[in-house]
Amino acid sequence: MLIPRLHAITPDGLSPSRILSVAESIVDVADILHLRQKKWTSMQLWELVKEGEARGIPPQKWIVNDRSDVAEAVHAYGTQLTSHSMPADVIRAQYPKQIIGVSVHQPGEALDAERAGAHYVLYGHIYDTASKIGIPARGLQGLAGCAEILSHIPIIAIGGIEPMDIPNLLSAGAYGVAVMSSIWLVSDPRTAAKQYHEALSATLDPSKVS
Repeated sequence: MLIPRLHAITPDGLSPSRILSVAESIVDVADILHLRQKKWTSMQLWELVKEGEARGIPPQKWIVNDRSDVAEAVHAYGTQLTSHSMPADVIRAQYPKQIIGVSVHQPGEALDAERAGAHYVLYGHIYDTASKIGIPARGLQGLAGCAEILSHIPIIAIGGIEPMDIPNLLSAGAYGVAVMSSIWLVSDPRTAAKQYHEALSATLDPSKVS
């Protein structure tokens, strides 16, 4: 099982047209797209994935946030669970073919997720970010502590990450990175996504850098 390394996560409040427009432009660059719209109904989530499929975005390119039922219905890649979601072992028993990620903020939460059968954890926030004003960033030290406690599943780092940060993040134990506003809210999402993709590729295999 290959876990995606570059996760592009939709910020709250985006319109369906914006999500689809950006998704079309980065579908061959980002490894996975997260549909994270907390106020949407199941019908809205389902309709967007189906519309995306009509535009050439495969359902398997999506992870659906906190809606395993929708993920199953549209044949998505998987689901992303939060602290408010049902436990990973419950979801895994119900939907055994889904890839399950769990959002965590402490090493103990990551260990609980691993023991419950999560396939990966999303850990952060690593750096200061406008979406977490007033909450201290966990930094590379926090990331390293989380990586040290896990035995079998990878960590995707999130929070204020720029392409230049990727070598340090992978050195500290991250398997990949997740990006929100720096891809979805910029004027040229494709170029932004390519910068993250290239930084990951260069860090993982420096021999491929021209």
